Amino acid sequence: MSKKARTRKTPKAAAQPPPAEEVKTDVKTKKPDDKEKGKKAPKLTAVGEIFVDFWATSLHLAKIGIMQNMRYQAASRAFTKDFAINGAIQKDGKDFGFFGYRKDSWDEAQLPNRRLIMKFFQQDPEKEEKIQHEGTVEWMMMESVRASISAADQLLTFRLLVPGSNVVCDLKREYTRFLKHGENLSFITPVTEDEFQIIELDEDRFTIGSDWEVKDQAGKVIAYVDESVFNVGGKFKIRFYDETWYKRKDFVTRLILFVMTLKYHDEIKKDVKKIIEGLRNGTLKLKPSHDEKALMLNPRTWGRRA
Repeated sequence: MSKKARTRKTPKAAAQPPPAEEVKTDVKTKKPDDKEKGKKAPKLTAVGEIFVDFWATSLHLAKIGIMQNMRYQAASRAFTKDFAINGAIQKDGKDFGFFGYRKDSWDEAQLPNRRLIMKFFQQDPEKEEKIQHEGTVEWMMMESVRASISAADQLLTFRLLVPGSNVVCDLKREYTRFLKHGENLSFITPVTEDEFQIIELDEDRFTIGSDWEVKDQAGKVIAYVDESVFNVGGKFKIRFYDETWYKRKDFVTRLILFVMTLKYHDEIKKDVKKIIEGLRNGTLKLKPSHDEKALMLNPRTWGRRA
């Protein structure tokens, strides 16, 4: 009897379930980790980088000086007397140019004639006085107010102008997200003489700062705008993931122009709200500035006036 009892107890003593449970637990913990890593760190290789750096103080302006401003005005008609430089641009680690805004239209003007007009100049690193106007972005007050009244939210519209290009592109915030958290803008850009593509700018709602995914019309991420939240003045890094798009100068210029406006969005939204309130209570009339009216002219009527 003692031998039979021993043979019966022997298999019970062999504890096989615990090792099986440990194996199952390991498998379960590894699979979710692999999926999460894939989501948080997509395999995108940057083919180029551009930094848009807003200066924190006016010390940079003091270094430029009056004489240098006069040289810039002589080099380009786009560099007006009221133009104030407030930032620099680097491309792939090298100085590329600078940007700024027209003070008379922004600092000195009153609503509803107040407008943001920013310009981007490429600069020769060896000859500082040699500059070339690359693009202009202008806030369209009338269109922004119209869209905002219809949507009961501040929907901004900018116009992107690139010298040498016959195409005028509008950069627009098209709709309001759920709970009004995060924005989505878009613009159309030419890729050939006959073909255009839609570019979507989708704000990342789950990051600190103003970060944006740049997508083509197929939904592919071709670039990413990343704000450095610890920079006092404001610094944005644009990482390009598609070499074909990075070689398209007009697209790159328009994307830089968009980034140049980011620091001003909140203030412009306040202006839109004030204008709408003024229109509602009768204290303001919708009278755009001369420059904005010029951008609204019907090109089909040019040359037909007596």
